Amino acid sequence: MVARRGIFSRTMLGSATHPCIPLSARSLRAPRQESRLRIFAGFALCLAACRAGELGAFSVVSMLGWVARRGVAGLLLSIVGQPLAAVAGPGDLDLSSLGAGRKVVDFANVLSSSQESALEKAIGVLEEGTPYRFRVFSPPPGRGPENTAQWPRDVKALREYWAEDAKWDPQSVVVLLANPRFQGRGRTSSNPISFSVASKLTERLQYRIASDTFTKIGNKFGDSGYVAAVGEDGAIVAAALNAIACLRKGVCMQPLPEAEAEALAMGAQMPSLTPDEASALSRARAKK
Repeated sequence: MVARRGIFSRTMLGSATHPCIPLSARSLRAPRQESRLRIFAGFALCLAACRAGELGAFSVVSMLGWVARRGVAGLLLSIVGQPLAAVAGPGDLDLSSLGAGRKVVDFANVLSSSQESALEKAIGVLEEGTPYRFRVFSPPPGRGPENTAQWPRDVKALREYWAEDAKWDPQSVVVLLANPRFQGRGRTSSNPISFSVASKLTERLQYRIASDTFTKIGNKFGDSGYVAAVGEDGAIVAAALNAIACLRKGVCMQPLPEAEAEALAMGAQMPSLTPDEASALSRARAKK
């Protein structure tokens, strides 16, 4: 398991491109025998799909070809008989159902409501006293990074959802990706816990939180033996609390003891540094 560079950065996703921009006049040519009405209907459907945000599996060219073959009647029948969401792409994340301000997005339903509440509280404690931001995301089964077709769209939707928070800072965020193990077709997924750290934040934490600290946290709590003992939900919560506690403490070279991490993350204990940690913090400040 490795800590990924920001999954919400432009490096990963590239710039957003409107699905209708690449079209050229040549690609939209319709046979002369087709009526203007059919062409207009094709443009209308294209516009509707673009306004919905995605064209899904259909390219605009193939869509217009479909209109040319089936005609306006077929087009209207498809709109009446099926919702436009079918054209916009199946299975897009329904983030609107969460309401505003959720920092823990659990589409895999691996966490209980009490666990989600505990993590939301811990993140609130962290963000109240530090400039850091922390988020947890568990994708629907089969919709993690291994799903290369859907993953970029899901990440983009999450970025936009979290950006609605007035305190959101993409340069100061750590995201815990909880991708639960799955079994199927003779395969079992690897470590269910990984972290994505904003590249600018990695630079700012240099000399204070080791670059592999989050990797070590993921490896410790994502270990198969640990997961078997406490369950995937317990492992995810323990990893999140440890990472939050490290950020709150400000200096962290190794995963913290679980009792200390929970007390720090939940605000029951104020951060305190050992002499070595205080020295490391002083050196880090001197290098700024």
